[in-house]
Amino acid sequence: MVLLVLRLISFLLAIISLTFILPCACGLYYGETEAVLSFVWPFVFCFLFAAIMFFAGKKNNAKKLSLRSGYVLVAVAWVMACVLGAVPLLLSGVVSSFTDAFFE
Repeated sequence: MVLLVLRLISFLLAIISLTFILPCACGLYYGETEAVLSFVWPFVFCFLFAAIMFFAGKKNNAKKLSLRSGYVLVAVAWVMACVLGAVPLLLSGVVSSFTDAFFE
């Protein structure tokens, strides 16, 4: 069951990492290279971490999620999205503390 949750979280993490591409494209279009770098590094990290988790959960035998696993999946996905969304704010220097970036 843990492997199924890992695999599903890897899909969500890959989707979250792909959302960093749009700000990168906009930053490149407008010539803001500093802003682009603050989105490229989280994209690369998230996508590599998603690939590692995907291959770690590849030997999955479970086909159904239990109720408990579903709750864990949703909770981890929301926290992960908040943490990963805070990283570009910290790297760009827009927000000075992690707490402010997390709740932004």
